[in-house]
Amino acid sequence: MRSFFLEIFTWWNSQTFGTRVFTLLNGKKVGSDSEGNIFYVHKRNANKRWVIYNGLMDASRIQAIWHDWIHHRTDEIPNQQDLEILDWYKQHKSNITGTVDSYFPNQLNSNISQNLQKHYKAWQPETEE
Repeated sequence: MRSFFLEIFTWWNSQTFGTRVFTLLNGKKVGSDSEGNIFYVHKRNANKRWVIYNGLMDASRIQAIWHDWIHHRTDEIPNQQDLEILDWYKQHKSNITGTVDSYFPNQLNSNISQNLQKHYKAWQPETEE
C-alpha cells in the first residue's frame, strides 16, 4: 500500500503511476540489468526506449552496455553473454558526495603534510608606523 502511494505522489521512487500505465499499454520489456533496472521499448516505435529503475532513480546506476543501448549508440539489445565478455566494466559505485566517505582534499596524511611545509617566507605588505 505504501509503495502505491509513493508511486502516485512521488516521481523519484522507481516510476510514477502514469509511467506504469504507459508502460503497461505501450511497453515491451527487452531486458534487465544486475541492478534490477528494467528496460523497455515502445511496441509500435522502436526509437522510444526507457528504463524503470529499481529503487531511487539514479542514472549512473545503468550499466555501460545498457547506457549505449538506451542512448541509441547501438541497436543490439545487451544479453548476459555480452556482460560476461565485457567483464572489464566497473561495477557501479554510488555517489558518496556529502557523506562521511566523501573525498576532502584538505585532509592530507600527516606524513605528506610535513613534507609540504613552506621553505620560504611569504610576502607581507609594509605597514606604516
